[in-house]
Amino acid sequence: MRVYSLAAAVLAASLALAGCGSESKDTSTPTVTAGTSGAQVEVGNTINYGSFGTTADIDCADGKSLNIGGSNNTLTVKGTCANVNIGGADNKVTFEQIDKEISVVGLNNTVTYSAGDPQVNDTGSNNKISKG
Repeated sequence: MRVYSLAAAVLAASLALAGCGSESKDTSTPTVTAGTSGAQVEVGNTINYGSFGTTADIDCADGKSLNIGGSNNTLTVKGTCANVNIGGADNKVTFEQIDKEISVVGLNNTVTYSAGDPQVNDTGSNNKISKG
């Protein structure tokens, strides 16, 4: 039941943020995935992912935007993300590429990206954001 509640919360957040700065040409119908590795809702060109204590892979494809919520997650994000928003605490997130902007509003998150030159906004506390 907890996963379905999380999926509902992620869906509500995604509707508020739908299309937030994404660059992908993909305009598929909204999809929802809920399971042991978290809840993922895709609306338009924005992926909304939420979970607690999981390890998962996410695919930004070619220019989707990504919103991440939750805590104690280890996430690997493949492809090229246009814009990224991360909330929560103690997440470890590794990106292949971020093109435009990354905003981190949580606590103790470690974020690395291999490619891209995004504008970095860290409005949280004790976050580590680096290219490498």
